[in-house]
Amino acid sequence: MTTIVGPSLTYVSWGCKRCGMRGGVANTTFPIDPHWSEEMGRSLFLMLRQKLVRKHQALHGCIAALDDFIIGPYKPKDRGVIGVVR
Repeated sequence: MTTIVGPSLTYVSWGCKRCGMRGGVANTTFPIDPHWSEEMGRSLFLMLRQKLVRKHQALHGCIAALDDFIIGPYKPKDRGVIGVVR
């Protein structure tokens, strides 16, 4: 069993290929549990993308689709990286 200790929030950076928006940052809880499968992780990531698309559409009036979103890691200046899950 692997234990990862750190802040309760996971930060991601995101942007939109359709409208060119860059520099978005979202903080989200991404719970990790030993009995979860890869499929469950993919499902959580899909839900995160869907929420970001809806938020982006509402705030910027963009007609973005899921495939338009670029999501990557984000490291806040005041926090260090404590580990990488691959």
